[in-house]
Amino acid sequence: SASSMVRAGVMASLITWAGVVGRRPRFLRSLLVSAALILCLEPRRIVVDLGWQFSACACLGLCMATTTEQRPLSIFQALRVSFWASLWTIPIQLWRFQTWSWVGVVATVALMPVLEVIQAGTLALLVFPHP
Repeated sequence: SASSMVRAGVMASLITWAGVVGRRPRFLRSLLVSAALILCLEPRRIVVDLGWQFSACACLGLCMATTTEQRPLSIFQALRVSFWASLWTIPIQLWRFQTWSWVGVVATVALMPVLEVIQAGTLALLVFPHP
């Protein structure tokens, strides 16, 4: 959604800026500062924008599951990261829909081994479209 792209863009800008000024980029700090900036400009997002809520909660889950020293991720670490991102969105699902879906976690676990192949194939189709 547009909300998650705005959050991601602000976070990427903050992380890039940290590198430019010689500071170590911090994922949690960039998430919190981007959330504060966005909410100062549009405070309604925290209540009415479901995409923003899911995006912020999933990022918080990602932050809790990883450190920058864990790159590249093993398959186990990638599954753990996905699990934590999904786990942190459950409260939003319960609040907004009075239920939660376990299908996303299962689908992620099932697709994780082939995700890079799918991404490479998608990129190849974008770069070299079939006539």
